[in-house]
Amino acid sequence: MNCCAYKQVVSNDELKSVEHRVVIKSTQDARVSIALFFNPGKRENSDRFGPLPELVTAEKSARYRSFTVPEFMSSRREYGHNRSSIDLFKVSSG
Repeated sequence: MNCCAYKQVVSNDELKSVEHRVVIKSTQDARVSIALFFNPGKRENSDRFGPLPELVTAEKSARYRSFTVPEFMSSRREYGHNRSSIDLFKVSSG
């Protein structure tokens, strides 16, 4: 899972993920990309991720529903980069 998206979800929007894109400055220079992956550990006995319970209060409800890493990866395959992956897990405010 993208670490920035993970940070935004578990922090219940206290820490924001920044949208970004790559712009090629020159077709003559080599561009190097490095992919970083990690395997998030379980939270207690659960494979689900969502806002940390201590960050959900009566004044600030959960902004995201909990989800599994395979569910997150499936959304990335289905929607690609056309949409922020974590938007699919946002809880309706209405």
